[in-house]
Amino acid sequence: MDEILRLISKIGGVGVISAEDLVGLSESRMRVLELFISRWGEWVTRAEICAVGGAEGTRRARELRELGFHLAKRRPDGNKRAWEYRLEIPEKAPKSQQDLF
Repeated sequence: MDEILRLISKIGGVGVISAEDLVGLSESRMRVLELFISRWGEWVTRAEICAVGGAEGTRRARELRELGFHLAKRRPDGNKRAWEYRLEIPEKAPKSQQDLF
C-alpha cells in the first residue's frame, strides 16, 4: 500500500486518486493499477497487463473501469486486433486536477 501511495503522489496526489479509491481492491487489481500508475501517460499493452494481473489481467483492467477509474484505449497503428490502455484523468475532472498534467 505504501508503494501505491507513493505512486499516487507521483501523479498528482490525492484528488487524482486517493487511498480511499484503493480500499477493497483485490491483489491482482492492485497490481494492474500499480502498472498503470507507474507507466503514467504511456500506453500499456494487453501482454503487459496480463504479465502483472495474470490470465485475467484485462478483466482486472475492466473492473478498475467499473470502479470509476478512467482507462482510455486505442488500437496501435496498423493493428486491427490489439488494444492498448492507459489511465487518465477524466475530462469531467475539476480544472485543478486537469492542470496537474
